[in-house]
Amino acid sequence: MASRCINCGGELKYDIPSGKVKCLHCDSSFEPETFKTETAAEEYKGEQNSTPKYDATMFVCPNCGAEIYSTELDAVNYCLYCGSFVTLESQLGRVRKPDYIIPFTKTAEDCKAAYKKMIRRQIYAPGEFRDENFIQGFKGIYIPFWNFGYKYGPEIEIKGETETREGDYLIKQKYNTKCKASGTVDSVAYDASSNFDDEISLRIAPYKREDMKTFNPCYMFGFFGDTADIDREVYRKQSNDEIKEELWKAISESKGVSDAHPTEEVPETMEKDFRMKKKISLAMLPVWFLTWRKGDRVAYSVMNGSNGNMYAEIPVSVTRYILFSLLTAVPIFFGLNEIVTFTANEILIAAMILAMVMCLLYVFELDKIVRRVMHTDDMGFLETHEEAKKESDEKVSKNAIMAILEALGANSLGGWLVVIFSVIVICIGAPEYAVVGLIIAVVGTPIYTLYRLYDNAKILKEKGSSNVWLDIAGALFSVVLGAGLLIYDPAPDIDYYIAAVVCMLGIGVAAVRMVSRYNQFITRPVPRFFDRKEGAE
Repeated sequence: MASRCINCGGELKYDIPSGKVKCLHCDSSFEPETFKTETAAEEYKGEQNSTPKYDATMFVCPNCGAEIYSTELDAVNYCLYCGSFVTLESQLGRVRKPDYIIPFTKTAEDCKAAYKKMIRRQIYAPGEFRDENFIQGFKGIYIPFWNFGYKYGPEIEIKGETETREGDYLIKQKYNTKCKASGTVDSVAYDASSNFDDEISLRIAPYKREDMKTFNPCYMFGFFGDTADIDREVYRKQSNDEIKEELWKAISESKGVSDAHPTEEVPETMEKDFRMKKKISLAMLPVWFLTWRKGDRVAYSVMNGSNGNMYAEIPVSVTRYILFSLLTAVPIFFGLNEIVTFTANEILIAAMILAMVMCLLYVFELDKIVRRVMHTDDMGFLETHEEAKKESDEKVSKNAIMAILEALGANSLGGWLVVIFSVIVICIGAPEYAVVGLIIAVVGTPIYTLYRLYDNAKILKEKGSSNVWLDIAGALFSVVLGAGLLIYDPAPDIDYYIAAVVCMLGIGVAAVRMVSRYNQFITRPVPRFFDRKEGAE
């Protein structure tokens, strides 16, 4: 397609502040809606698949296989997804014409200012994340998203039922309410590119739908675009369930309708009763994208180019972590020593409890690492990589304790306060329960830790990771050492103090190793997209 100035032939770029297409040479400006481009969309419309397409220059990274496109013919020497400085292979290609586009409203300067504000609060972030040259690397790219929605009405029907008892009689009343109502409802947009992780797309959602416009390639001048390779059927059921639940809750709780006592659950006949018609569209949504790479790991910082939501994967500098820990631990220790006096065995018990907490945190962290390495929560990636999906289904299991914590996390703050208060009352009123709990924890924590590590260690070893057993050895040793000493119960306090010091050293080593594992979780392996499949149109 032609993307040159009609006055001088210079390069054109979409100017975010003015919302116009501008020439970088003669400074001419054009309204995107009225600017004519020589697109092949109509020419290709009559082909067998009847899907409108337009010409664009396709760029493929020879290192990772990521495929992006641009309306410009200039060579690209940097890959957004794997962070490689390499000349991308280019060729002319045909790209499916999206239905809609949300133009960038946040400029590169807005993005950099928001990033700098965020990174100032990250005290453990490596120094290169604050480097001005690194921050200048943000690139604008349009990511394809599937938008699912429904139209309903003009008339809807709601069924309800009540059940009461009067003496020996059970009285049931059924309601059938019809009313005039119509409208549209949309779900969360789902990214249609396997390059773009589902987790990232959810972190920066939602997009400002009021800014959505009918697609015009002019809005993409000066930016990149990703290709849609995920079949829309992947997200159909999930989006349908979300939309129906949202619509049913809104209408069933509305004034008047609630008097008909509708069911709490979404009825199976809702589509028929509400005269619902599906609507699915493909839209290009704006993202500012920055890649950090170190060795074979990458981390992404992205900003929603529509509403400014930002998400960044920031590893922890081990040096900064150790220095800050020492600077804070010393005053805390002496401050507590002035307030509370601990006996020798109480100090050892405290060290043991800290070691057990470290073991559980490590197990949870390792589960997250395995799920990310195996792309378990990235539905779009798994649907376009059959081998990865099969491997994830076979090897990745759900952490039972994490599932319980997630369920508890859904409770209200009041519920948590009641649980914590109850535990405190039991421990104070009946200290023997606290002793029993400590014994169970001392025995159960190492067993559970070893059980969870067994499967995950094998998976990570297959993926080229270092030995995870050494990471937590210090904390496990601290639990065993403390338990053994408490059982042996030597007379001199010095033995408890020495054991407590050894335990704290073991915990410190485990903490440093855990930081390294956290860095593995927060970053990603260099991606491989060579086996991407073309998405359904």
